[in-house]
Amino acid sequence: MALNRGYRFGKAPKEGDRGIKEPVYYVFPTEVVKAAQNVGDKWGKVTITNIPDFERYRNNWGMIAEYLGVLLRSKSMAGIDTTTE
Repeated sequence: MALNRGYRFGKAPKEGDRGIKEPVYYVFPTEVVKAAQNVGDKWGKVTITNIPDFERYRNNWGMIAEYLGVLLRSKSMAGIDTTTE
């Protein structure tokens, strides 16, 4: 996620532009993120530019909806009640 809350590190804003924009969300499959981890970083940091074609994951909420649909269908087939009160 990129919060886009303004300019950082002393970057000079343009007149009338505070640098504040809508947040950007990226929805990645876990295997994509694991493959892009920086092996030299002890925290396992992932730099977004290390993910090939990362822009296709921008605001990709359909991936979550698809996963949840599969999850709900599989629970339903197993006889697990998926209704909410």
